[in-house]
Amino acid sequence: MDRVVEMTHFTEKDAATVTTHVLRALEHLHALGITHRDIKPENLLYKSNDPLSPDYNTVKLADFGLAKFVGVDETMKTTCGTPGYVAPEIIDPKMPFGDGYGPSVDIWSLGIVLYIMLCGFPPFLHESTAVLFQLIRKGEFDFPTPYWDAVSSDAMDLVSKMLVVDAKSRLNAEQCLDHPWISVSGPEAGRTLHSSHHAFMLIRKLQIFDNVDPACMQAVCSCLKVKKFPKGASVIRAGEIGDSMYFINNGVVKVLVEGREIDRLFTGDFFGEIALTVSENRIADVLSVGSSLTKVDVRSVTEETATGDTELFQLLRSDFEDIMLKFPVLKSRLASIGLARVKRQAKIVKMVSSEMQQDEIDNSMPAGTKSAGQGASKKDTIVGRRKGSISDFLQKILCISDTVKQ
Repeated sequence: MDRVVEMTHFTEKDAATVTTHVLRALEHLHALGITHRDIKPENLLYKSNDPLSPDYNTVKLADFGLAKFVGVDETMKTTCGTPGYVAPEIIDPKMPFGDGYGPSVDIWSLGIVLYIMLCGFPPFLHESTAVLFQLIRKGEFDFPTPYWDAVSSDAMDLVSKMLVVDAKSRLNAEQCLDHPWISVSGPEAGRTLHSSHHAFMLIRKLQIFDNVDPACMQAVCSCLKVKKFPKGASVIRAGEIGDSMYFINNGVVKVLVEGREIDRLFTGDFFGEIALTVSENRIADVLSVGSSLTKVDVRSVTEETATGDTELFQLLRSDFEDIMLKFPVLKSRLASIGLARVKRQAKIVKMVSSEMQQDEIDNSMPAGTKSAGQGASKKDTIVGRRKGSISDFLQKILCISDTVKQ
């Protein structure tokens, strides 16, 4: 799914390409009597990350640790797989009226993956595994507006026929490949999916949203504001009061402390999350590096090669506070994540400060021009001059850490 996040314009055609490649793999495996039993995004790998490679869009099925070979009339009964992607008959091998399960469990799991690719969130989700399994066994789901408004009826039809509780009525791999959405691409296949799709794909990667009700993520996405920053523009200034966090929808930003770059963030990353829980001065500058208008690896975009703006999703603290009232678990999760990042920044700042001190000492003491005594005196002067700002900076980080803990 990381590739999906990095793609600024994800279309049904892109989703169909992934689905087709996996279906062909499953058709081959099932013909050999092999069931994968753990189809999920993490096990779908792109063959190449080079946009210019002919294999750039080729998807491979990986991780056969749970795969099982069975005979034609045999079934499986072992409960296995990843909770959000398991088929109803794996949870209860006796439902709806069989004894055990067969290769059709892979089709169900791929149906879940397809649903996520088309809207950004799963059809069944709950923080309690027991409740999640109940939802899966019932198999009741819908295509909520506005997240599915841009999706074709053919795509929704295929999803509906893959996510059928009765395994015997579920399409097999061959039938899925013959479905009109796979075999015939209509004009709507090239349309970019709803903007919330990319937002969902971004925020679902965050630890704070693990196993959170989709309604919560929908609430967050509805509050996101699109902000564009040209190359070199300031996104965050050190010292200003923070009131929002940002998700990078497309492009690159760089983080600076006292003018020294300490980090670079790319499409799919986020920053400024501490501002959602505490009102404190920002401790670093964040500048837009820009984006590329051509299909290239986002990590290769630099100030010299950037041709477009950096596009961000902004989440304001005032909006997030309303969401936290409905979903209080978010505050404690965000506090933990924010504290961890603050601690990482403190380590980086110490390292950068040490390098800056040494650079100033080296630059001010040409070889052979100072005596040992004079050098020591000059060094003390430089360290003393820098010590105040460095100490103040680190103290500010520690203060924010204490505030976040509370």
